[in-house]
Amino acid sequence: MPPLQPPHKPRVVLYHQTHYHQNAYVSVLPLLTEPTSIIGVTHLILAALHLNAEPGDITLNDDPPSHPKHAPLWSEARILQAAGIPVLAMLGGAAKGTFVRLDGDDEAAFEAYYTPLRDMIRLHGLDGLDLDVEEDMSLAGIIRLIDRLAADFGAGFLITLAPVAAALRGRGEEHLSG
Repeated sequence: MPPLQPPHKPRVVLYHQTHYHQNAYVSVLPLLTEPTSIIGVTHLILAALHLNAEPGDITLNDDPPSHPKHAPLWSEARILQAAGIPVLAMLGGAAKGTFVRLDGDDEAAFEAYYTPLRDMIRLHGLDGLDLDVEEDMSLAGIIRLIDRLAADFGAGFLITLAPVAAALRGRGEEHLSG
């Protein structure tokens, strides 16, 4: 009897956070130009987006996503997308504050931080977000964020959370994904 579902296709996800090394841009195009038997990346995650103290103050690492230094990155991201590789961004990470700003009962505060994030995702045509929650956040808060992303971007928008070992040990370091 044939399998009911097609065989699982492995995924190779690359996190790209060092966009510059010694003041030289680090291209992602080798992900396309090298033989797939060597690299074979299926998804690219650009890291790391942070929501800072003032609403609308979003940084990709240390600079706004619109900074001219990121122009080659966004250009190459579109090339990878055209080749069938989804491009996501990682939101949060070790720098605290992003998810605190998206949590809580204050809907106006949520909107003040969420709306510029949504607009940045649209501007750069991202295919999804990796929510790297390495700080306290309520379950209701992360559900609200996921629901809004799904409502604003549709079922094809990729949303991931991936716990690391420290989050699973149960020694006071529990987080939703890190």
